[in-house]
Amino acid sequence: MSSFKNYKRNLSTGSEGSSVTVRFIGTGFAALGINQESCMISVSVDGQAVEKDYVFDRAGHREITYSLNGLSRGEHTAVITVLSGKYAVDYFEIYS
Repeated sequence: MSSFKNYKRNLSTGSEGSSVTVRFIGTGFAALGINQESCMISVSVDGQAVEKDYVFDRAGHREITYSLNGLSRGEHTAVITVLSGKYAVDYFEIYS
């Protein structure tokens, strides 16, 4: 282990065409990770597009890379798809 920044980490990285799915019970979620380059993603929740071309530059260790709140409380499925660049997810926080 090189530093505390990597302590108990499970960082997954995907490139163009990759996707990650999170199923949760709550009102929203935040994806956290580290991204060292700009990236474009699309996000759908329960089969409906909520972001088509979301772009962000960089994120440091365990910083929020995407956040959505305000859904009705209940079971939801969110899918984040990488449109360009590389996208890394360390974990998700669920909003209740």
